[in-house]
Amino acid sequence: METRIATREDTESLVRVRRAFRTDLCAHSDEEHESLDAQFRAYLPVKIDSGQFVGVLGEEGVDLVCAGFLLVEECPATREVPTGRLGKVINVYTYPQHRRQGHATQILGRIIAVARAMGLDALDLEATTTGRSVYEQAGFSVRGFAPMRLVL
Repeated sequence: METRIATREDTESLVRVRRAFRTDLCAHSDEEHESLDAQFRAYLPVKIDSGQFVGVLGEEGVDLVCAGFLLVEECPATREVPTGRLGKVINVYTYPQHRRQGHATQILGRIIAVARAMGLDALDLEATTTGRSVYEQAGFSVRGFAPMRLVL
């Protein structure tokens, strides 16, 4: 599998792989999928151009087999984030017929390399049960607090 950084021209592939990720994670109605796809389609060009979104695609020939996304965030500096630049890894996904071949590990490795090259201080993520071992093997660890959310 070859990996590469997505461009604006990859928008539809990025939308499709994100939909596949959502579908595997939980049920959505067709209307929800369409709405989420439309938002992501509009989000991508601006965020790709600004460097705030990096999509890493894994391909075998012309087939997309795996992908993962890096969101670049800026925040006030802390001890762990002295430059105030950190990344969030989201939606690492391998299509079912290509699983258990190390593709997600390869995508994650490329995301980590990109984050280092960008000078990010840390990477955060929320792991699914099935993906947790991939992240632990790459050096991710559970932090002292749980992610929480208030839906507004």
